[in-house]
Amino acid sequence: MLLVAFQEASRGSEAEMQPHMRITVLIFFWAVVIFKLMVLLVSLPPNRPPPRNRRARRFFIADQTRLAKHLAEALAMAAVLTWWCLTDELPLHAYAPIGIGALILVVRLSLQYPPLLCLARIANGALSVAFMPFLAVARCIDYVVRHPRRVRDAVLASLHPLKAEFHALIAVIAGLLSTAFVSCTPVVVFWLMHAGFMLAAVTEKISVHRLAWRRGPGWWYAMMLAAISVYTVNAAGDFDRGFGEPDHIPQVVFCASTAWLLVFCSLGVAVNWERCLRRYRQWQQRHGTFTLTPPAHQIVRVNTEVDV
Repeated sequence: MLLVAFQEASRGSEAEMQPHMRITVLIFFWAVVIFKLMVLLVSLPPNRPPPRNRRARRFFIADQTRLAKHLAEALAMAAVLTWWCLTDELPLHAYAPIGIGALILVVRLSLQYPPLLCLARIANGALSVAFMPFLAVARCIDYVVRHPRRVRDAVLASLHPLKAEFHALIAVIAGLLSTAFVSCTPVVVFWLMHAGFMLAAVTEKISVHRLAWRRGPGWWYAMMLAAISVYTVNAAGDFDRGFGEPDHIPQVVFCASTAWLLVFCSLGVAVNWERCLRRYRQWQQRHGTFTLTPPAHQIVRVNTEVDV
């Protein structure tokens, strides 16, 4: 959502945002970018000692899990912004600072390794990214040929409406409907039907408790897939006919997709409510403190002096 807001705010006078909102989005976005860049500059490569500078030490992260999270977010952000710049959806002057920052980070990391080894790793990474789709398809075909029964059982199990895989498949189908039709009617009706089913499911989960819903992390991945589907339909969908024609088709699609996504997330949270509470209690135990401090008027002073 931050990238979409930055894309809109970077359009300048053509943006539909109010000037104060556009300035707020730009300030917040560049603050996040500078923070990510500073973290990666002082923390990469992993297992390095903390910097000597006290100010730079504030951005240092020794935990490899947190560092990997920052690196993945930065790579995803750079990839999306680069694609937008190549497709003329983002002005060059808005992308230039990000490209310069990425170049500085790459040069700094390259200076810490021998040149030939650095070039070999860059070439290996580029080839892996280029051939990854073909390798993934080949591995999938090989697995299907070797284990047809496992694939059949997995497909049939994923079609269970009480599992996250079923709703993730619904999110994929919704994204495909937006590219298969020039009218928004099929995808909007599909969203409304699935949203009605999920509202009934949320009601059943909260009040009835008859159905055995399958809890697990798959719901979080399904919700992320639904969010990607909603973004794809709103950003790439080019509808000429349907509800709200001729002038209000984008507004209808946005409202229907947002309502569907909210109900989708509500169902995911409702199914995994016990897991959410357990994680919250774990976080509370790790970060909470407990002290016994009575009010001042209840403190009783004890005289320790002994008369001889």
